[in-house]
Amino acid sequence: MHRSPQGHSTSRPPGRSISRTSARQASARTRWLLVAGLLAIAVPFATATEARAQEQLPDQVTLQLPESSSRITIRCEVLDYTGESIQLVTMNGAPRKTYPASQVVDVRTPQTPEHVRGLTLFAAGRAEDASQAFNQALLDETRTWVRRDILAMLCRCSLWLGHYADAANRFILLAQSDPATRHAGLAPLIWTPASLNGELRSQARIWLSHPVPAARLIGCSILLNDQNLGRTAEAELRRLSISPSPWLQELARAQMWRKRLGPNGPGPEELDGWQTTIEAMPEAVRGGPWFVLGQARLARNELDRAAEALLWLPIVYPHDRQLAARAALQAAESYAGSGQQLAANTVYRELVERFSDTSFAQDARAALEAEEEASSRPSENVPAPPAPAP
Repeated sequence: MHRSPQGHSTSRPPGRSISRTSARQASARTRWLLVAGLLAIAVPFATATEARAQEQLPDQVTLQLPESSSRITIRCEVLDYTGESIQLVTMNGAPRKTYPASQVVDVRTPQTPEHVRGLTLFAAGRAEDASQAFNQALLDETRTWVRRDILAMLCRCSLWLGHYADAANRFILLAQSDPATRHAGLAPLIWTPASLNGELRSQARIWLSHPVPAARLIGCSILLNDQNLGRTAEAELRRLSISPSPWLQELARAQMWRKRLGPNGPGPEELDGWQTTIEAMPEAVRGGPWFVLGQARLARNELDRAAEALLWLPIVYPHDRQLAARAALQAAESYAGSGQQLAANTVYRELVERFSDTSFAQDARAALEAEEEASSRPSENVPAPPAPAP
């Protein structure tokens, strides 16, 4: 029997000696093998769990990242989506990720039944019924960023129906929630010298001193040519034209162009400068500025170029149906005035088909009927056929 240095006896086979270091190493290898075995079991389990968790995430976001030529689609939960950025998480407990709004290509998210119904009705041209559905959807929806999208659709419905005061109130709520709103193109601004009802003017006086800049912009557009408050509106537009908000800044500047319209308005070079400015604006807000440019070119009798500017509205920016229909009628009349009757008739027919509920469609229909009647009459300059031989 061999005695250990501590005086305790240890049994071991004769001729073999095991050091304490070797024993510790053997023990460590055993523990490592055990851990590796557990990990081999746990990794597939964790991967499957993560996959199931991702499948349960409600949203799908497609991004175009600057360092990649291809798009990526992420299954996630969107926490917020504004005009500046989108914030999302890809699984429970994961850190929040933020991407610039400019990189967002598409967002898909579950919608309440009334939200879906409203979109279907609006696509069918039933704006009144769609508005009722969206109002209910606004009550049902709890996510702030989706509620903003519903507010934008309510604004579209009001613009479709020509209810500018309702559209303005909804847009102001939208801009208050997200000053950099993705829906800036829906701002219900006045771009024409048409007479406005007293209720809208009364509201505009309130909006002119509203704390939300978008409300002041709307108020200015309504009161710009008002005898009493026109100068106040113009001064406010100047302040808004140096706003840190790009879309507010550009729309305020374009509103001030309206004061330049008339026979003594800007010359060709300045109008070309306006066009360059419009083409550099955020794409969503170019509709109204194109209309103003069209008016300026009409004043100079630049009929073809006026039509080109005006046609942007019915083709790309039709959300304000009254304004888009007016622009289409003016474009058709410009083509007719420059001797391009075929192009004029094409625009007239498009106007009658797409904007049939507006007074401008009635004018287009009358123009088509007059043209058809004129073309069916024999021309006075055409010589009469020779008399038959006896």
